[in-house]
Amino acid sequence: MVYLLGGVVAFDNVVKNTELYAGPRLTTFRFIFAFLDRIGLANYDLPKFIPVYTYTPAPTNVYTIYFSYFLDYGYMGIFILLFIIGFFSSTIFISAYFKRSKNGIFLYGMVISALLISNVNEAFFIPLSYWLQAVIFLFFVCKFPTLIRPPVEDTKQTNEGVKIEKA
Repeated sequence: MVYLLGGVVAFDNVVKNTELYAGPRLTTFRFIFAFLDRIGLANYDLPKFIPVYTYTPAPTNVYTIYFSYFLDYGYMGIFILLFIIGFFSSTIFISAYFKRSKNGIFLYGMVISALLISNVNEAFFIPLSYWLQAVIFLFFVCKFPTLIRPPVEDTKQTNEGVKIEKA
């Protein structure tokens, strides 16, 4: 039950007691800040990736998709970031369903999985590295398909084992 309904109750505790969750709040776009920090372009005090526990009455650190958006940017951040997610999710759906794009189908599978766990976790902006790696992988698969699978020969083989060249 903690994972099914605990996130909503825990997020309610966050909204009612925001001061308990004070500290460096760069969680939503943590990948970008960590990358800039790592290459030396900035110096950020990055928060832990694991949120603090709250009681629902059972202890949990599952807060829904809204948790990092709310603490980092407030209610307006929730609205804007969910609008962005909705826009890109819809664009990917149109690409997958109506245009039958292989890339769209691949990315839509990722979108659906992120949406399914949104009641317990944020899976769009926090794991931005995961999404970028998927897009890079798709780029290489589409542009250089022979890296993944060898090219198919343009010949047919008959029952007697003699190859016949296509005309």
